[in-house]
Amino acid sequence: MVGEEDKKQKQSLSNRAKEGFKSFGSKALSVVKVNKSDKEAPKERVLSDEEINNRAERIAKDKLKGDEKLVSSHDQCEKMKKSGLLNTETKDSHIQANSLEELNQKLLQFVGANGKFMPYTKAVGISLNNPNLKDLEVIDTPGVNDPIVSREERTKALLKDCDMVFIVSPSGQFLTDSDMDLFDRVSNKEGLQEIYFVASQADSAVGSMSEVEKSHQHLPTAFENVQKSLSSQLNSIMGALIQNYPNQREVFEKAIKNGVILTSGACFSMYKDFKNQASWESKKEEYYNAWRNLTNAYPDAFNSDDKSKESLLLLSNMGAIKERLEKAAQEKEKIMSKKLQSYTESQASNLHNLIAQLLQDLEDEKKRVKNADMGAIKKQIEAYEKLSGNIEIGFREAYEEFIFHFIKNTRDGLDETLTKAIQKASALAQNEEEEEHYTERVKQGGLFGSFKRNF
Repeated sequence: MVGEEDKKQKQSLSNRAKEGFKSFGSKALSVVKVNKSDKEAPKERVLSDEEINNRAERIAKDKLKGDEKLVSSHDQCEKMKKSGLLNTETKDSHIQANSLEELNQKLLQFVGANGKFMPYTKAVGISLNNPNLKDLEVIDTPGVNDPIVSREERTKALLKDCDMVFIVSPSGQFLTDSDMDLFDRVSNKEGLQEIYFVASQADSAVGSMSEVEKSHQHLPTAFENVQKSLSSQLNSIMGALIQNYPNQREVFEKAIKNGVILTSGACFSMYKDFKNQASWESKKEEYYNAWRNLTNAYPDAFNSDDKSKESLLLLSNMGAIKERLEKAAQEKEKIMSKKLQSYTESQASNLHNLIAQLLQDLEDEKKRVKNADMGAIKKQIEAYEKLSGNIEIGFREAYEEFIFHFIKNTRDGLDETLTKAIQKASALAQNEEEEEHYTERVKQGGLFGSFKRNF
C-alpha cells in the first residue's frame, strides 16, 4: 500500500511532467490524470468577517477579566459611545439649584447609573452653607461592588486621601465580605486616623417581628437592642482579626472602641420633610411605606407629631454622625500635624537605615580587601585566563567540525534527493510516451486503415 508521503511526491512529479510535456495534447493529459490521487485534499472553511470579529471579541473579553483597570476603562469607553457626546468641553461645569430635590434631579445626569454625563464625570463638588461642614471636606464614594466598575476604581483611589472613613453597611447584612475587604484596604493605609462602622436602614432593623416582640413595642429599647447586637458582631470580628494580625492591633481595638453607629437616612429625610407628610403616599412611596411599618409596629412612639419627630430623629441617629464630624473638624490641625510628623519620622528613619547599610557595606569591603591573599588571587586569575583560552580553542574546533559535517550532509542529501526525482520524472515521461504511441496505432485501424494497407 502506497504511503501518504509517496502519494504526495507522485502528485508533485505528475504535475511537473504535465507542464513539461504539453505537446502531447489532451490524450497525454488524460494519462496523467490516471496517476493522480483519487483522494481530494480536505477543504478548510473560511471564516466570515463577522465570525472573525466575534471570535476576537471573545478572546479580548477573556484577557480583560483579570485586569480591573482595563475592564473599567473599556466599560467607561462603551458608555461614552452610547451617550453620543464626543465633546463635553463646552458643557458648563457649574449647576445651580433652589432646593435639595432640584439639586438631586440635576445631579442624576452626572452621577446616576444612566446619567447622560455620567461616563465623563470624575467627581462632583458640592458647596453647602452648613456650619457642620466647616473646615471639612466630605467625600462620598460610590462604594464597592458597584455595577459601574469605573466607579469602584474611583472609590479605591479616593480612599488614599482620607483621614477619617465611615464604612456604611446595611444593618440587615452587616459586615459582608465586601465590607471587610474595604476595611482591610483602608486599615492598611498609613496616616488614617479613624474608622467608623455605620449600620444603615435602622428603620428596617427595628421593624422586624423579632425585634418588635423582644422590645414589647418600645422603640428606644428595640433601637438599643439592634445596636448592641451589631456591636457584638463587630467586636467578634475585630477580636478574630487581632489574633490573626497582631501587628494591626491598634486599628482593630480603635474600631471596637468606636462601636457601631446605627442610623436611618430615610427617617432623617422624613423628619426634615415632616410638614409634607400628607403627600407621602402619592409622591414619596418610600417614605410612606417606612412610616406605615413603623407606626404599626410602635404606635406609642408615633401617637403625636412631636413624638413622631422625636422617634424619627432617634432612628436617624444624626447626632452621633455630627459628633464624629465635629471631632474631625476640631482635630484637623492636630491630624495634619501628626501626619506631617509621621511622614518626617518615616523619611528620617529610611535615610538613617540607608546610611547605616552603606557604612556596613563599606566596612565589609574594607575587611575583605585587607584579609585577601594577593598571591592566591593572582593564581586564581591565571587559572581563569588559562581556562578561558582552553574553552575558546575547544569551542572553535567543535564549531568547525559541526559546520563541516553540516555542509557535507546537506550537500549529500540534496544530491540524493535530486537524483531520485530525476529518475522518477524520466520513468514517468517514458510511460506517458509509450501510452501515447499505443493510442495512435489503435486509431489507425478500421476500414480506412485497411484500405491504406491494401494499396
